[in-house]
Amino acid sequence: MRIHRLEIQAFGPFAERQHIDFDALAEQGLFLLNGPTGAGKSSVLDAICYALYGSVPGARQNARRLRSDHAPVGLAPEVVCEFSAGSRRLEVTRNPSWNRPSRRGSGTTTEQAKTMLRERVAGEWVTRSTRNDEAGAELQALLGMNREQFTRVVMLPQGEFAAFLRSDAAARGELLQRLFATDRFSAVEQLLAERAAHASTRAQEVESELEDLLSRAVEEVERHGLSDDPLSGGPLSENPLSAGPLRSSDEHASAAGPTGNTEKPGSTDRPGSTDQSAPTDRPGSTDQSGGARGTGDGSAPGEAEADPASALAALQDRLTNAVVAGRNRARELTAVRDNAAKRRSRLETERRDRLAFRRLAAEVAENQIALAEAGALRELLENHRRAQILQGPLQTRDEAADQARSTRDKMHSLNGQLQADPAARQEIPDLLTLDVEVSGDAFDSAHEALRERLAEARAALPTEQDLVRLEDRIRITVQRSEVKTAELDRYSTRQQRLEEELSDLSARIETTEAAGARAAELASACAETAAQLDLLAQADRAERSLRELDERQDSQRALFLAAKEDWLQKLQLRLEQTAAELAARLSPGEPCPVCGSQEHPAPATAGTQGLVTREDEESARAHQDEAERSFRDTTAVRDAAALQAAGLRARSGDTPAGTVRAALASLEEERGEAEAAVRASAELLARKATAEAALAGVREQQAEAVRSEAEFSSLLSALEEQHTALLARLESVRGRYATVAEKVAQLEGTAQRVGAVCAALSAWQQAAARLEKAEHALTLQLAATEFASPDTVRQALLDDSRVEAMEQRIREAEHAAHRIERDLERPENVAAAASEKNGEPIPEEDEIAAAARAEESVRVQLERAVLEVGLLEQSVVQMGSYADRVAALDDRLVPLRQAYRLARSVADTVRGNGENLYRMSLATYVLAARLEQVAEAATERLQHMSDGRYSLVHSDSRSGNRKSGLGLNVIDSWTGMRRDTATLSGGESFMASLALALGLADVVQQESGGLDIETLFVDEGFGSLDEQSLEQVMDALENLRDGGRVVGLVSHVAELKQRIPAQLHVSKGRTGSSVRFVNQLERV
Repeated sequence: MRIHRLEIQAFGPFAERQHIDFDALAEQGLFLLNGPTGAGKSSVLDAICYALYGSVPGARQNARRLRSDHAPVGLAPEVVCEFSAGSRRLEVTRNPSWNRPSRRGSGTTTEQAKTMLRERVAGEWVTRSTRNDEAGAELQALLGMNREQFTRVVMLPQGEFAAFLRSDAAARGELLQRLFATDRFSAVEQLLAERAAHASTRAQEVESELEDLLSRAVEEVERHGLSDDPLSGGPLSENPLSAGPLRSSDEHASAAGPTGNTEKPGSTDRPGSTDQSAPTDRPGSTDQSGGARGTGDGSAPGEAEADPASALAALQDRLTNAVVAGRNRARELTAVRDNAAKRRSRLETERRDRLAFRRLAAEVAENQIALAEAGALRELLENHRRAQILQGPLQTRDEAADQARSTRDKMHSLNGQLQADPAARQEIPDLLTLDVEVSGDAFDSAHEALRERLAEARAALPTEQDLVRLEDRIRITVQRSEVKTAELDRYSTRQQRLEEELSDLSARIETTEAAGARAAELASACAETAAQLDLLAQADRAERSLRELDERQDSQRALFLAAKEDWLQKLQLRLEQTAAELAARLSPGEPCPVCGSQEHPAPATAGTQGLVTREDEESARAHQDEAERSFRDTTAVRDAAALQAAGLRARSGDTPAGTVRAALASLEEERGEAEAAVRASAELLARKATAEAALAGVREQQAEAVRSEAEFSSLLSALEEQHTALLARLESVRGRYATVAEKVAQLEGTAQRVGAVCAALSAWQQAAARLEKAEHALTLQLAATEFASPDTVRQALLDDSRVEAMEQRIREAEHAAHRIERDLERPENVAAAASEKNGEPIPEEDEIAAAARAEESVRVQLERAVLEVGLLEQSVVQMGSYADRVAALDDRLVPLRQAYRLARSVADTVRGNGENLYRMSLATYVLAARLEQVAEAATERLQHMSDGRYSLVHSDSRSGNRKSGLGLNVIDSWTGMRRDTATLSGGESFMASLALALGLADVVQQESGGLDIETLFVDEGFGSLDEQSLEQVMDALENLRDGGRVVGLVSHVAELKQRIPAQLHVSKGRTGSSVRFVNQLERV
């Protein structure tokens, strides 16, 4: 991978757009990237990383802060990198996410990150992708490295590798795991742990199935009532298998942890130690060598347990003994049943044979009659077979006669059609008078003459068709001329009508324009009159409302006065009652509490009315106040309504509403007429314009029709001349026919009919000859037989179905005779005949039924016994199946346990336990192998830098009490001692870390697919070297340029500025940093 061009804009410290031509730097092979601290040297490398991967290394990954703070407000951040990989040349453009100013209003809007990937094809840039994810995936697939690997291979971070050189195994392992992606080996550890758990589960399932089989065997024996334990005399429900179960796979998985590693910080693992969760061996089972296995981990060494196979054998023996006893009982019942069956069978056989013999005797008489009929049928069949010899010649003669008759009838029928043909009577009248059966030559000659005439008529058909087309054209031309003449008449009539219509429209337009002038005045008058009418209506409504308010005011006034009178009365009564109370308390000589007088000449007295309390007086006062408020409110509303009514009446005037309404109706009517006149005027103007346009069109069409009529007249004269000439040529060909086509049609029909008669005459003559030949052959064959004529032959012949039926009847009669003869000779029929002769009785059905009942009773007992034996035998077979399955399960359990032990051993080994002497997990072992490769690659460069003094080697140094395999030492060839990398000096550490970085880059490059890295950056660290060491390091870096590789050094060392002519100088300022290319050789 080679970088050709880099452009940076508003990115990091770079505000303006910066252009870096790496092809120019590549001419020297080695260039220096220098500049003051903070100028942006690392930002150049960040820009390359961001262009390729969309992010930057380390803590600078936050893309929101990638935009330069020095850049103008609206300038978008952008990085463009042109590079080549293999034979492909590509350009990637990326814009980080940034906050741009809003296009409307104040504030900012987030602009999302963008990517564009292009490839140069045939001298043109072709866009490959504009999606961030798609372009990133294609770039990573092309480079073969992720961002972490790229920053370690292409951009060697010298400071990080110095830390890597001195770091412990854990930190070193984290970096190596990120670079080499060894997560898959951790996944293998987890997978092996899961497989060990799965193997444990499978073994437990087989043991459970074994226990289930033994339980079912005990149930099988108990089903037959055999309930004693064959081993100990106890109940059979106790399972004889008592081996300890396997530890569950869940327990193993929980012990292994989520990654399958049971190690804990601070634990001490002894070499060869094993997990205690293995499945225990079932007691009594045997291993592959045939020896007996002892008890498992869950039982004491001295305990002895029952063997499942022995228990099953004892159960099977008990079932076998029961089967033997059942079979003996079944044999006894079988003998009894056989004797009863023999007696029943003898009675049934005797009755059946006697009845069958009587039916056989009746069949003998019937068969004698059938045999006599079969003799007569046999004679008819013999006569039929003799007649079959003449059937072929007779059939041939009949077919020939039929064909001759049909062809002759067809010939006369066709001749009759010819006689009825009018054209034949005109064209061949002499032929119609001849006898068709003897005039074959005359018909052939007439047929040939008709064909010649037909050919002549057909030759004239095109001329006649031309005449027809010419007549059609003349007719069409006449029709079109007549159409044009009619059009001229219509155009004249329409022109006159349009001129009259224009005159009428002009007069009407003048009238409507005068009437429409008053429309505006009438509209204003209508509006004023409508407003006056509305005011009159409002005034009437206001006066009606005022009258209602007057009535309401009078009512409220009456209520107020009544309430006030009631309150005053109650107040007067209460005062009087109070004075009476005071007077009642007066005593002679005592001062009056009101006037102070000691004399009381006329004390007040209470009236006869009821007592009025203070509450009554206050209630009356409140009622009076409420009535007063209602009265005042009503009065205020009435006064306002009166004022409104007076104003409306003043504005509307005193004219009656009816008069105003009639005036408005009259004005509106006049206004409608005026507006209608205005609308009619516009319509009339439109109609006038339309009529004027139509009149102009009619005049043009009239002129065009006149021209067309003249053209049609000229064309018609020419066509009539052509018609006269063609008609004269066809007269001689038509003859008596109306048209040549008619003549052709008539001649074709006549010629076809004459040809058909000729063909039928020839066919009849051939059929007559075949008939004569067939009759002669039949006569010769009849003379050699006993048949006198063909009719006698036909009478002797029979159809196939009748022959078959007759033969079937003969066979049935003969077969029946043979069968009856055999049946009479059978022993049972001979015995039955003797019994019939001796007059012995036939056994009755009741006697047979009694014998059958006795047999059935014994049979039921036998079936029950056989069923019981069958069930026992099934149980024996089932028990044997159980024994086979137990043996099979035992055989299955052996490899399952071995598989579990193997899986557990492998899982423990890859986790660093068990037989793993290195105490390394699989992932750590792989990283140790990678580190060994890195150390070997780094040693090649370190020896060159140190004049062969130092070599890097990895070691299996312990991490706690475990070997990590990620240790790193340096060997000093001067002393021959191995020492820790932390003992190296600053310059030695730089050389070692640089060599380590280059070695790691080589290994990662090989790991990622071997992509050729043609551009390389080395960052800082040269200041710690002395002159000799710097020289050696520079020689090593010079070697990196072999093969066209470009190496960029990032450093502040002044001596490098003198040694390296090609320089990329980064300078900083208040407005941002800038980059420029400096060539010291050009300066010199």
